Amino acid sequence: MYVYERFWVNQVILILVLLVTLTVGQIPNVTIDENTTGLGALYADSSHPDNTIVFRLARYEAVTGCNEAIIMFRTITAEGIVTPFNLAGEDIADISPTNFCRSPNDVTPKGTPDDSPKGTPDDSPDDSPKGTAKSPAPVPDRIGVLTFADNLILLYFQCGTDVLLTCGNIYLKYDIRTPLQKIRFEEHCTEYNAIRGQNGFLFLCYTGSTLSWQNWVINESLIKRINYGEITEVNESLKGSLVKVFPVGPGSYSVVIGSYKQYTAKNLYIPPIGLAAYFLTSESEFYNGPFNIYYNLGQGETDEVKFAIQVCHAQVGGYGYRCLITIKRDPITKFISIGFSEAGKITSTYEFQSNEVTPTTDIGGTVSLRYGGYCIIVVDNGKFDGIVFNEKGVSGGKWGMPEDINYSTNVGVTYNNTVYGMEQITNATSWRVYFSQQLQNYKSNL
Repeated sequence: MYVYERFWVNQVILILVLLVTLTVGQIPNVTIDENTTGLGALYADSSHPDNTIVFRLARYEAVTGCNEAIIMFRTITAEGIVTPFNLAGEDIADISPTNFCRSPNDVTPKGTPDDSPKGTPDDSPDDSPKGTAKSPAPVPDRIGVLTFADNLILLYFQCGTDVLLTCGNIYLKYDIRTPLQKIRFEEHCTEYNAIRGQNGFLFLCYTGSTLSWQNWVINESLIKRINYGEITEVNESLKGSLVKVFPVGPGSYSVVIGSYKQYTAKNLYIPPIGLAAYFLTSESEFYNGPFNIYYNLGQGETDEVKFAIQVCHAQVGGYGYRCLITIKRDPITKFISIGFSEAGKITSTYEFQSNEVTPTTDIGGTVSLRYGGYCIIVVDNGKFDGIVFNEKGVSGGKWGMPEDINYSTNVGVTYNNTVYGMEQITNATSWRVYFSQQLQNYKSNL
C-alpha cells in the first residue's frame, strides 16, 4: 500500500523564479561562511538541468552521539549564489529523532548519488593544521536524499514508531520548507535507496535476500506509484559495490547485480565473478532477465580480486546500455567496459588500464559524463584526482580541478559537465567548493 497527498504543477512553475539558475561561470571556488563545528556533507548532487548543486549537511552532537535534528540543505550556483534551507521542529515533525543517529546495525541509505564517489566525512584523512583538533564528523544517518525531475527533492526516512517503516517527503529545491507531497512507502526495510528516473524515481527496499521496488512517476499533478515487484535471492546489499540501478526509459530501469564464489575476510572476492542484468518496465510488476552480461573464471584456486561495478548507464548517442567495472589483482587495476542490449546480448567489451592508477591508488568512484565517457576519481594517499576516458578506454585527459586541494568525498559533475568538489573542512568558520569547466565540451566521440 501507499499514501500520497496532492500537489499542483502550477505551484512548481510559479516558484521557479525564486533562485537564480547556474550558467557557465568562471568562478574557481565558492566559500560558505558558517560555523563548521561538527559539520559535514552527507549528500551532494547536481542532476537538475539548471546545474544547481544541492548539498545536504549535518552537524554531529557529541552529547547524543547523533547528528543535530535539523535537515540542512545548501544550494549553490557557479556564480557563487548560496541559498541555505534549515528544517527543524514542526517542519520535520514526521521525521523521528532516531533518523539522525547511526543505525545499531549500520543500516543507512546511501549518502551519495548512485553514480558518484562513495564515502562519508568519516572517511576523510585528518589534514588539519598541527595543533588543531579535527572537528568530529557527522554520522551517516538514516535519512536519504534524491534530486529528480527538473526541480524536485525526495527526502526519505524511517517513520512512525515502527523503525522499519519508510516514508518520504517531496520538496521544491527552490523552497525547501513545506512538502509538496508526502509518501508512505509501507515497506519494512533493513536498507533502502531511491534511484532517479527519466520521469520519476524507483524506491528500493532490501530485506534478507529480497530486493523489492516501487516505481513512482510524475503523472499530471501527482507523483504516483505505477507498479511494484521484487527480485529474490539477492545476496549483495544496497550498501555494497555490486548493485547498480539506472533508468533505461520512462518508468523503466535496469538492475545490475554482481556475483562471486566467495567473499574473504580481506575484503576480496574469489572468482568466478559475473554480472547479471534485470530489466523493470513501467507496464508490469514482472521483470525480464536475469541476463548474464559478464563472466570471469579467474586465474586458479588461489585467485583473489577487488571487484566493483563503477557505474551503469544508457549508451550515449547510440543503442543499448553499458557498465564499467574494475578488477584489481595486485598490483594491477583493470577497467572493463561492457555493452549490452535489453535482450541481454553482449554488444562490446573493452578492457583498459591507466598509468594514473598505481598499486597504492584507490578508485573513489566514477561519474558518467553527459555526452559520453567517464570521469574516474582516483585517490592516492588521501589526494583526489580525476581522469577521463571514453567507453573504449581512450584517454581524455584530466578533470581540470585545482591541484593541492584536500577534497572530501563530495565531488561530482553537474548536468553540463562542470566538475565540483568540496574541500575537507578545516576552517572553524567556513567551507569551500571548487569548480572546473574543462569537461563542458568533452564528447566521447564513439
